[in-house]
Amino acid sequence: MNSKVVSAAVATIWSWDSAAAEKLATEIKKAREIEKINWKEVYTSEADLLAEFTLTYVNGKDMEKDVFVNKITNAHRQLQAQVFQLFMRVIRAWANVAHYDERNEYVIKTCRKIVEAVDE
Repeated sequence: MNSKVVSAAVATIWSWDSAAAEKLATEIKKAREIEKINWKEVYTSEADLLAEFTLTYVNGKDMEKDVFVNKITNAHRQLQAQVFQLFMRVIRAWANVAHYDERNEYVIKTCRKIVEAVDE
């Protein structure tokens, strides 16, 4: 799979411009050596691919958090609602994690508080 295919997938999933998609594809290629694997055997769906891109992105050293936040919070209002629903599903899933350690303890406990507050 070449980086142009990855770029097209990213652009399709996140509606990014091609230059941003190409940059991300290059970084993923470096990090995961994606050229050497059959991505259809690794990623079962667009959601699986998006999750992997997201994990790769947050694992980066020069992550531009503000750019990501601004893009999401300035998107079309219906898209904002859909993204928030997705984030809440993740938060609820973390809130239900039974086993955790000091690396993700804050995440789990904070998500439990969020779910408790939202469900009141």
